[in-house]
Amino acid sequence: MTVSSPVSSPLLIQSSKLIEWLLNRKLLQKNYPKCLAMLEDQVNTQIELLPDNVVYPLESPSTFLASVQTYEAIQKVDTQTDFFGRASHSVRSWRDIVDGFKKQNIHIAELSESLQELAAVGVPKCKSIITDEQKHITDLRQKIKEYSLNASKLDDAMEKAFREFSLEINEPQIRLRLLEQAAEVFPRLDEIVSSLNDLRPALELYETMTNYVRHVSRSSSKERNSDPVKCCPTLKLLIESGHVRLYTWQTGRSTEHWGPDDDWIPGLLEQERELQKKLNPEALLADAAQSVDTETNEITWDEGDIDFGPIEIETDDGAPVEIDFDVEVVNENGDKPDDPQTDVQLTETHSASANIPSGKNARLLLDTVQGRNALVNDLVELGAFLGRFCEDLSESQDAAENDIRTASAQGGSIALQQMILQNAPACLQSVSSKDVTALLNRLESIRDGLTNSVLSQLLMIRSKPGFLDRLVTRLQDMRNQEERSKRRVAEAQLQINEAMAEQERQAAILLKHRADCKRLVTLIEEEISKLCNRPVQVIGQVLNL
Repeated sequence: MTVSSPVSSPLLIQSSKLIEWLLNRKLLQKNYPKCLAMLEDQVNTQIELLPDNVVYPLESPSTFLASVQTYEAIQKVDTQTDFFGRASHSVRSWRDIVDGFKKQNIHIAELSESLQELAAVGVPKCKSIITDEQKHITDLRQKIKEYSLNASKLDDAMEKAFREFSLEINEPQIRLRLLEQAAEVFPRLDEIVSSLNDLRPALELYETMTNYVRHVSRSSSKERNSDPVKCCPTLKLLIESGHVRLYTWQTGRSTEHWGPDDDWIPGLLEQERELQKKLNPEALLADAAQSVDTETNEITWDEGDIDFGPIEIETDDGAPVEIDFDVEVVNENGDKPDDPQTDVQLTETHSASANIPSGKNARLLLDTVQGRNALVNDLVELGAFLGRFCEDLSESQDAAENDIRTASAQGGSIALQQMILQNAPACLQSVSSKDVTALLNRLESIRDGLTNSVLSQLLMIRSKPGFLDRLVTRLQDMRNQEERSKRRVAEAQLQINEAMAEQERQAAILLKHRADCKRLVTLIEEEISKLCNRPVQVIGQVLNL
């Protein structure tokens, strides 16, 4: 038999048609899937019987290659032979599996299927995961940018809100601190009331100007003069009397006796402090120790603790006698006297207590919403007058400098104003624009202090109990939102790290798949070349992975 020399030109085989090519040339039986399934079952059975020092290579791209590696490894470990010199049962079982793969070229079919699976599934899957993770990383970085911007804005807003009330951002007792500040607003109110005296010249100027203009208008219309107009009554009352109560402001009357007001801040502040002591075991133990040290051995005599009822004693003859401490006062006729003075006195006391202002009426005027609103309205009214009066003075001075041109350009309004002020009181004619501007600036400073955000909110706490809960909730929500934004940034960064780690893992798997594909292609070409006795080259998709 002559052996034909191998053909120099290689035999080209499409990678996706390796099985079909083998079947067409009768190099592979059509029932190979059944034989391959039986061999895989045998492999799974033998894997469970492997000794501990032999590991089946699960990362191998092919069952045939893994079986060969396992057979070689167990040959080195299990060197025992039987009486006839045969290898152990485990070695013979793996050798039979390897021989079964090589029989009828089933190993070439298994290598081809493994190659096709890597090229069609393994490699594209890795690429897809890497692409998806990259998109996920891009989205997360955009979210981090948004979360960071939001966290920065929330941090600025929270820092501003907490700084307004002199609170630390991590203050655990926000409610208690706000109650303490709300209980200490009276010094600020004292400063505001005392600063109102600086507006006395402005108020007198306003009243003088108003009454003068009213007098001029009534004189021109020949109407009978009426009482002077009282401007800014709330401001005037506070300037003349200092702090007043709401009752005095409403009725115009004052009293020497005042009942308790409805200030609920001290009671709630005490409750909050007791609650914080209960929540803080260390403070509770300190208070308990202090109470034990300061305890005295005093006996408190209380009528509720001792029964002063009838007492029974025995006489000489043994008969019990009852003594009753209830004593009644009677007159000489044996009747109880009437005590009309007592009844009248009680009635008068009750009537007098009913007329004593208490509750909301006993509050300071600036400690009430309507009182503050009235004062703010008066300040706005007075400020509008001062602003207009200052403008008129400036226009009048400009008209005096530019003579008649400015007056004629404005249609004679300046001349009319000058005519009105010719007979005005001296206090109006002597006021300069600089003086009015100084008064206006002082008024705006006082109004800003009264309408200050912090003071307004503290006074709202004193006026409306529900406002405290809303303010505490708002501050806590700002802190929670800021913490949530930072937590989202950290979570997004953690997800980015996980995605990058997954990318690296998939990139390593992709490199391994490519190396396995090249290895399988080389093995398939070698095995088919042995069968065909000529060079074989596998072409197609597997070469472009």
